[in-house]
Amino acid sequence: LTLLQGTKAYGAHLRPMSLPGKEWQPRPDGANFYWNQEDLVRERAAAGGWTFSILRPQIVCGVAQGSPMNTVAAIGVLAAVQQAQGLPFAFPGGGDFVTEATDADLLAEAVLWAGRHEVAAGETYNVTNGDVIHWPSLWPELGRSLGVDVGDPQPLRLAEEMPKHAAIWNEVVRTRNLRAHSMQDLVGASWQFADAVFGYGGGARSTLLSTIKIREHGFHACVDSATMFARQFDAMRALRWLP
Repeated sequence: LTLLQGTKAYGAHLRPMSLPGKEWQPRPDGANFYWNQEDLVRERAAAGGWTFSILRPQIVCGVAQGSPMNTVAAIGVLAAVQQAQGLPFAFPGGGDFVTEATDADLLAEAVLWAGRHEVAAGETYNVTNGDVIHWPSLWPELGRSLGVDVGDPQPLRLAEEMPKHAAIWNEVVRTRNLRAHSMQDLVGASWQFADAVFGYGGGARSTLLSTIKIREHGFHACVDSATMFARQFDAMRALRWLP
């Protein structure tokens, strides 16, 4: 069994976390459903004679529609709506921090690796792409991948503002011959997630995870985050979800 956690295991949702987060660090104080799940899994694995591994990715990115926690669709729709308004593609967040992402395909590789190697039984591993993300620095690369002009950062609470432009998105869908997905159908609650990930309001903290342990145990896959986003945008274009 593979159990997925994240940076809440290091208390990142409560206070600045120790950087980088390492698997041996003790559980932070406070209630966390991670620990209820993990304790139940440990109990049942011991009783049932099976094994498990725990993986901790962060900002998982993939090709999906309607996901509540996927920045890929949010970024793509934001770029299309801003372009349709004659506006540059502007980073909507704030604050000077760094973080990491995890490609959904890379995470799937890690799940398969953990299930096939005895060394991973009962172990916890951080899993990320292997580089770091500073959103204002990455933004021009995202703009090139999407074929839009990039402007200066412009703070914007996406969860509040983007639904107001649903009609503009509908017109993009019509004129660009996209599949008939509404903004809500495609992005779902990922506007709220994007606000948090991008640090709207300047309150975001750096969240970095050490991936040394999983590399030492034999999993070496990695991916450039800019390349990941470009590939996923292309895949969503091929599905006619994004222009």
